[in-house]
Amino acid sequence: MNYYERHLGDIAKDTAHLSALEFGIYDLLMDRYYASEKPIPLSDIFRIARARTKEEKSSAEYVVSEFFQEHDGCIFHKRIDAEIEKYHEKKPKREKEKADAAERQKRARDRRISLFETLRDIGIVPHIKTTTSELERMIDEYYNTQESRENHGSVTRDNTLTSPQSPVPSPQTEEPNGSSHTVETANSSSMKTTSRFEEFWQAYPAKAGKKPSLAIWKSKRLDDKADELIADIQLRAGSDRKWLGGFIPNPATYLRQERWTDAIDRAQTNGSPRTARNAAAIAEARRRVMGTNDQVVGVTS
Repeated sequence: MNYYERHLGDIAKDTAHLSALEFGIYDLLMDRYYASEKPIPLSDIFRIARARTKEEKSSAEYVVSEFFQEHDGCIFHKRIDAEIEKYHEKKPKREKEKADAAERQKRARDRRISLFETLRDIGIVPHIKTTTSELERMIDEYYNTQESRENHGSVTRDNTLTSPQSPVPSPQTEEPNGSSHTVETANSSSMKTTSRFEEFWQAYPAKAGKKPSLAIWKSKRLDDKADELIADIQLRAGSDRKWLGGFIPNPATYLRQERWTDAIDRAQTNGSPRTARNAAAIAEARRRVMGTNDQVVGVTS
């Protein structure tokens, strides 16, 4: 034990009759008992108590006879033995609390790293000592501003607030012969267009920084490349050495740096049939998604 509780009231009451020398010897013996968590051999008492003179040795003998019990060549202390036992009973709880605290600290560090990466992806480089709450506020403020600008631009383009409204044409127009056909308007066409970002997000194994990832996706107009990206993610998740080891880049980094164009650092399969089958399945999935006729090579079952 590197720490023990000193119950000052109990110690003062029990040692009030001791001299300064005797109290010092009692303190030294208690410290050794707690530190070693075991009884003290009789042969070590004078050395532990630092007793060299006749007076010091006499004081050590008195302290031992007053507060300790002798048995099998050692001295015991009932109160200290009880405290040591209590300490070990609570040890699992202390270790759990320590592990929980370490986990909370790790989550907090990971959260800060994610926030800093998100801000860097949108062109903001905060000071290293910026608090977590301030980092979160900066991100919220940025995206609120972006959303406000998009909404303002949408209203301006719609022209509904700056000019008289014209009658909305019917989606159907009548031909001279009485037949009708459907008119495809720009608005109805845009309603049919949906971003494939969610497919990418569901496929990506590291879910962090969704907002900046979406912003990069839109800015790069990656809907047309969605199949290629998803196939690359599936391939890397099953065969890339770094990804298999847990070193997966932030999705915003993956998109911004166009990591799908990087070479794959393939992991060693060690001839495992299961690994080979997985690699073959992933390669085949990519071939189907990309619409190529490439054959799967280098894989045996």
